[in-house]
Amino acid sequence: MRTEEIFRGRRAGIANLRDCGHYVLAVPLLEKGGEDHVLFEVRGAVSQPGDVCLPGGRAEEGEDLEEALRRELREELLIRDDQILVAGPADIYIADRQRALHPYLVRLRDYEGTFSRAEVAEVFTLPLAYFLTHRPRTYRVDLREEPEEDFPYERISGGRNYRWLKKSREVSFYDYEPHTIWGLTAKVMEETAALIREEAEKNPGTGDKDKIEKEGQDV
Repeated sequence: MRTEEIFRGRRAGIANLRDCGHYVLAVPLLEKGGEDHVLFEVRGAVSQPGDVCLPGGRAEEGEDLEEALRRELREELLIRDDQILVAGPADIYIADRQRALHPYLVRLRDYEGTFSRAEVAEVFTLPLAYFLTHRPRTYRVDLREEPEEDFPYERISGGRNYRWLKKSREVSFYDYEPHTIWGLTAKVMEETAALIREEAEKNPGTGDKDKIEKEGQDV
């Protein structure tokens, strides 16, 4: 077989995705006062205390992504599996070389504000409509490349004076007093809101709640 035959008809993947840890995130919807709200957590003392985040965590080895999502929701919010209706995935977000985030839109049934105090300091909700009608503020963060001490400078042109490419990334912020939602959580909300707006434009008159509940019944 000629070498090029191996590639004929092949579909491209993402090469470094296999090197990432895979993390699942829920964008959990619940109804309050006749409108959809998104449930957020404030991190406890274990990791990045005080930051606002969405429920989720790392998928364990050999664990299906939706199974991991349901497990994290049960553990963090102290709810039953039958209270979780998974609508479907948003787009994968490559956070860095170590993490691939897999957000899912979820509806919670009969949620009564419970959460695990071992992982979560508090929970709160914000109207979904806020994210559909507001864009986040964004700021640029410059990233520096710092080679290890034993980096083989003698093998590259310019040696220690090599001009590394300047890199930066965009950091998003939503402010909804008294809460600040920023970083990856804000980015996931921005992307999810864009998907919802896009779908609403394609299919006007169909609410998210009706769609999610129908899909949940079909499972």
